[in-house]
Amino acid sequence: MVRFDPGHGVMSEQARRVFFALWPADELRQQIEHETRHAARHSGGRVIPARNFHLTLAFLGSVAESRLAELHRCASATVVRPFAVVLQVINWWERQELLCLEPIAGIDALHELAGRLHATLRGSGFAIEHRPFRPHLTLARDVRPPRRVETLAVESSMQRRHSVHPCTSETQERFSVRRDHAFKSIKELRWQVERMELVESQVLPHGSAYRVLPT
Repeated sequence: MVRFDPGHGVMSEQARRVFFALWPADELRQQIEHETRHAARHSGGRVIPARNFHLTLAFLGSVAESRLAELHRCASATVVRPFAVVLQVINWWERQELLCLEPIAGIDALHELAGRLHATLRGSGFAIEHRPFRPHLTLARDVRPPRRVETLAVESSMQRRHSVHPCTSETQERFSVRRDHAFKSIKELRWQVERMELVESQVLPHGSAYRVLPT
């Protein structure tokens, strides 16, 4: 869509604020909301509604509407090889003031997918955020600090279940640097990843609203 800019006397193209994400099915959204409701509500922050749960792979910001088709082509070129993600640990991100649900399995596959997507987007001339990729679902914002932070001996609890769920070196390494900000752990939620979505973000008076953009 093109619109007239009276300040400059020229036609300007409308832009969309977009990002690529993994989009949970409704059943998984309900499970996540059920398992994390208590922690989110007692964090002291703004609770994210279940309809907004997502795992961001690449944030692009404002993109001209005429380039949305290019973004869909980038997504098609980045084949999603199905893999499983297991969500379990709720962490407080102190600097970002976020309460997040993070995975304990499927982390390498998430990084591999995000890396391929980033390379494809940059190769097509798109600018994306330059920040380390840390897979998560945001549960609450403006958490400063949580009213009650429970430091968890995550590795110990993982070891207690070792006979059923072996703790990989990948998981041990990632949790060893984050356990001080662990809020709590929930039951394991399995997520079978098979596709990603291009999502539009709209800032409304009552908060953000997200909409999957059809191909």
